[in-house]
Amino acid sequence: MKNILFLISFFFLLLVVSCSNQQPEEETPPTMSEESGIFLSKAQMNLAGIETGVVEKRKMAAFIECTGQIEAPPQSVISVYSPVQGVVQQVKYLPGDFVKKGAWLTALSHPDLIRLQREWLEVQSRLPFLKGEFQRKETLLQSDAASRRAYEEAEANYKSQLAHANGLKAELELIGIDADQLLADGKIQPSIPIYAPASAYLTEVNINPGKLVGPSDKLYEMVDDSHLHLELQVFAKDLPQVKPGQHLEVKTPGGESLTGVVHQVGKVIDQEKKTAMVHGHFEGPLPHAPAGTFLNARIYLAEQEVTALPHAALVTEGEKQYVFVYQNDRFEKVAVETGLKDATHVELRQWNYPPETKVAVKGAYYIQEEE
Repeated sequence: MKNILFLISFFFLLLVVSCSNQQPEEETPPTMSEESGIFLSKAQMNLAGIETGVVEKRKMAAFIECTGQIEAPPQSVISVYSPVQGVVQQVKYLPGDFVKKGAWLTALSHPDLIRLQREWLEVQSRLPFLKGEFQRKETLLQSDAASRRAYEEAEANYKSQLAHANGLKAELELIGIDADQLLADGKIQPSIPIYAPASAYLTEVNINPGKLVGPSDKLYEMVDDSHLHLELQVFAKDLPQVKPGQHLEVKTPGGESLTGVVHQVGKVIDQEKKTAMVHGHFEGPLPHAPAGTFLNARIYLAEQEVTALPHAALVTEGEKQYVFVYQNDRFEKVAVETGLKDATHVELRQWNYPPETKVAVKGAYYIQEEE
């Protein structure tokens, strides 16, 4: 009986040792036989521009797509008005022209301008007499040689004329005429120039030679493009994911691609459009497109490392996407599940092939035609 128990224990121990030494089986990647797949010679691959490569680890981010416009801040939009009524003499620039600060834009003429300058000279010529008369009456009043009424009348005449002169001087300086220089040389200007108040691009030119304009007429509108920014409309459902500092990519209708960063996230939802405004700043060069240009944009969320291939590596059939795995000198069509995308690459999800597995990264559509 003891011998039987010993033999049973010995065999049980051998069984335990054998099981402990057995290694788990590794998951083997899909392989294909030499007969399956699509065979292409090196010459055919070169002729079709087919290139192979391996999948790569790449940082990519999910993104929110939205639309918006290029805008200029209020302080960069400048309107030019005439300070007085006048007739346009000449128009030098066209919409789209860049003008520097102080550049001559146009000139206005009107009989009222001449009358204003003439009146200023006439008032200035009367002031010395009225001042002397006032001082004389003041002296006579102190010696009881003149009545207070005569003194007060002289004082009123002088101070009224002085106030009138100061007002005329202010009006002349407001419209760009140097009142002191006019008084010194007596030369009356038949017209006044209008100068550019800032260095900017002209977006509106609302005048032509011979047109009568007044203080309520806008002559020019200018935009300083050194502070252009983005105003994007983001759907309310996506707004919680948008944070200041996130990366932006935008594309204009002309194909210009630009980058930027989220600066401010709006707090008010447009109930009709169900969107909120997101304010962004450009990074690097400013756009060539003017303010008001419509654009498409992507706001990128948190980055993550994924397995990815270039867009050219994928072919689409219906709602499915495929890549061509290159093994044993043949290409095998493999269905894949894609995820994140950026301008050049696509994420591959549940990719079970070894890192060294080659895939057609260029010319995949040519291989598909050979099926």
